Amino acid sequence: MAILAAAGLSSAPVVDDNGVLVGMVFATRLASFLRVEDVTDVEVEVEDAMMTEVVTAPSHATVAEVAKLMARHNLDRIPVVTHDGRLVGVICAMDLVRWLSDRLP
Repeated sequence: MAILAAAGLSSAPVVDDNGVLVGMVFATRLASFLRVEDVTDVEVEVEDAMMTEVVTAPSHATVAEVAKLMARHNLDRIPVVTHDGRLVGVICAMDLVRWLSDRLP
């Protein structure tokens, strides 16, 4: 929680030693997982609190494909992975808005 808060993030991907995405950790999930209001001083293993069923976008996906995935699954961000599951980035809804606004007259 402290790391997420310090970075101004509500979630973060979790990768293994090879950079393969193994889950996502969410501040809201951590808070409900711990059932306390101030969880910054409570130690819980990320492995125990992360979600392992994560919707991802392949690195070769088009912007339209990513937008459809996000809409279909009601996501505001989605990890982007290579064919072997290595995390290469995260796209958020604002990234899509910026991409679109750069192309508007």
